[in-house]
Amino acid sequence: MLDYAEQNADSLFPLEYRSYLGQAAHAVLQYCAERRTETEADIRKTAEEVGNLLIREGREFRGRKEPPLPAEDVWLGVEVAVAYLLARGLPLDADTIIPEQEWNHPHLPYRALIDLVTVQDEGDEEYTVRVVDVCDYKSSWQAGPDELHTLQRWGQAICVWRALNDPNKPHGLDSIDILRQRVVNLRTWQEYTRDIHLGDPDAVAELEKWEKRIGKLCETATESVNYVESTPGVVTEQKRQANPGAGCLFCAYRHICEDAYPHFLDADDDIDSLAHNLAIVEGQRSMLLKALKTADNEGPIQIQGGWIGFKAQPTRVMLPGSERHLVADWFEHLASKLPDEMAPTISSMLSALKLTKGNLDAFAKALFPERKKDIGEVRAEYVEGYTQEKRRIKFGVWKDEQQKTD
Repeated sequence: MLDYAEQNADSLFPLEYRSYLGQAAHAVLQYCAERRTETEADIRKTAEEVGNLLIREGREFRGRKEPPLPAEDVWLGVEVAVAYLLARGLPLDADTIIPEQEWNHPHLPYRALIDLVTVQDEGDEEYTVRVVDVCDYKSSWQAGPDELHTLQRWGQAICVWRALNDPNKPHGLDSIDILRQRVVNLRTWQEYTRDIHLGDPDAVAELEKWEKRIGKLCETATESVNYVESTPGVVTEQKRQANPGAGCLFCAYRHICEDAYPHFLDADDDIDSLAHNLAIVEGQRSMLLKALKTADNEGPIQIQGGWIGFKAQPTRVMLPGSERHLVADWFEHLASKLPDEMAPTISSMLSALKLTKGNLDAFAKALFPERKKDIGEVRAEYVEGYTQEKRRIKFGVWKDEQQKTD
């Protein structure tokens, strides 16, 4: 995975995992910070320009041109960013404003993308501290205070912390007393912060601890590179040893990985070849599932990075006796709200429950509890009388009708 990342190979993340809405919102915030946009008219004008740019041309990231983004997602992201900017704005009164950029650690092969870094003095005439604010914008509704305790947050902190003593550091990063980590939820406008007092030995020790942890990760990544001497005196770098396993499920490069999927190496495959490959994979998957489910009788099967087997998943089920409370709630609650001619009924309650065929099957089984030879046909006939056939489109691999009857 690291080899592909270093080669800037095509990643699945832009297609599957990245939020187009989030990209658009971040782009608006970045441009507004770069232009020191302050008035509502300027904010809306800049947002309009950014939206059109992303839809028509796409963005450039780490020197690579990315494809245009879907218009619907872009305009939703633009609206999120504009609403936040009009409500909260940017800290344009800060002494130093550094819009989105990557910060490289001076000693580790590590870099952190930081949305906004600002520097300003806080306090009064008697006591003043200089604060560097490391801000990360989140477009997810779920973003909360837990975001302050992630590897990403500490990676950003140590990169800025080390930059404070770098002779080539950005202008304004002098005599810093507090490093403030800030997470902003662009949906709820909630902000979560933590101050790291750089004069406190315990706080510095915490930064050093995380620097060591991230250093270990970097060390693991670099040590796994194989260096070979193909000709005397010439050392070349070879790719890292792949470890196909559970990690493939979340790998951004599984579609081009030679070790994981040797059948999908040819990027120029025509539609017929791709369809043939899909049919093969679907068939293999069906056989593997049957075989492994049987093998699971002896316990989970361990693989690199995980395991295969049955896993209990939490779910919600109704409490015993809840049914009578539902009926009572339906009639008592609605009776006080509706006129007499619209009084709640059993029929209206069943309609509100949006019953499915599965519910009707269970009802028929309860209605005809007898155990006799043809009871299945009786129940099926009953269900058929209250259902109709409906076609639903589903994509997949299907057998020809002739093969089904052979």
